[in-house]
Amino acid sequence: MLRILVVGAGTIAQSVHLPAISQDPNTDLVGVVDISPIRAQALSQAYGVPHFPSLEVALSEIQVDAVILCVPGEQAGLAEQALTAGLHVLSEKPLALSPHRARELGDLAMLRDLVLWVGYMKMEDPILQSGRALLERIGEVQLVVMKVHHPADETATAHVRLFPAGGEDPARVADLVAANEAALTQVLGPDHESFRRLYADVMMGSVVHQFSVLRALGYKPPTSYFHADAWPWPAHGRPPNLLAVGKLVHESNPRTPITRVVIEWVWGQDAPAYTESIEFVGSGGTLRIDLAAPYLLEAASKLTIGLNGPTGHVSEIQFGDHFGSYRHQLTNFVHAITGDGPITSTAAGAAADAEASIAFVRAVAATFQVTLGGEDSL
Repeated sequence: MLRILVVGAGTIAQSVHLPAISQDPNTDLVGVVDISPIRAQALSQAYGVPHFPSLEVALSEIQVDAVILCVPGEQAGLAEQALTAGLHVLSEKPLALSPHRARELGDLAMLRDLVLWVGYMKMEDPILQSGRALLERIGEVQLVVMKVHHPADETATAHVRLFPAGGEDPARVADLVAANEAALTQVLGPDHESFRRLYADVMMGSVVHQFSVLRALGYKPPTSYFHADAWPWPAHGRPPNLLAVGKLVHESNPRTPITRVVIEWVWGQDAPAYTESIEFVGSGGTLRIDLAAPYLLEAASKLTIGLNGPTGHVSEIQFGDHFGSYRHQLTNFVHAITGDGPITSTAAGAAADAEASIAFVRAVAATFQVTLGGEDSL
């Protein structure tokens, strides 16, 4: 039985991680850490486990095998602390704002023979494995179109009973915010706050999932863009809409012709639901995957393949299972620890996603004739 400590008890922990652990026969929730004593105590009572104000205090009082990190912003400091303490880590995104930092953490985990798993749960959706196997049926890929319609978080989590926060130490909150801003400055420099927020909040908070889906389907996240735009800009009080066209390269077959990817990310404040799709247009047909919405344990994705033939366009539809990508992720994390499976969502993959996100933001900045600083220039 894997003893798991959840660090950070906000929306993602409450909606999926804590329920998934409680339903998994191979995991045992042994505690909850949160900066809010009110929320930590409420979840402690709900799940019958102790609560702690910090990872350090928890490790001094209970036995832990692995941690799931769900704090706001990058998880890098906590991930390093946990790995140094000999713990396996499942880190929510972003693992690190800097791709260099992500790779350093991957090296640390490898040095200590520990599992560092990055929480791109969509990569664990079996429908992506089916899609990757079926891609060759549509011939040479000519174009990939990815679309996300993102509602307000309150809409996406309306089905979840969330325990509110409260009672945080203001000085500690300020320190955590300052550390995250310092990491962001390393990546993009101290100026142009709108672009810093685009990277930290929208790209690393959402669009990186699209890059991880591309990786799961066999393609490198794009770092070269022909066009990138954001509107309204600056987007005061809301995320901007995004549209980009990039160069797409297959990760394992250099002889595969380079194609193009269109990335659309639209903020729908009043949209009724989150929707996400990826469609491959090939010389012999199309393959489309409609991915299950986040914050749901049992939602199923859908795959539609349409093939050109002598009798016209023939379509086939497949549905994913209702076990849910979060539970698949937890199961696969446990299997990686026990040696029964690979680490499919790696720190190196997170670094590649960060590089693609930096390139995206720099391309948008160039559209507005702005040059960004930072140590992580590509």
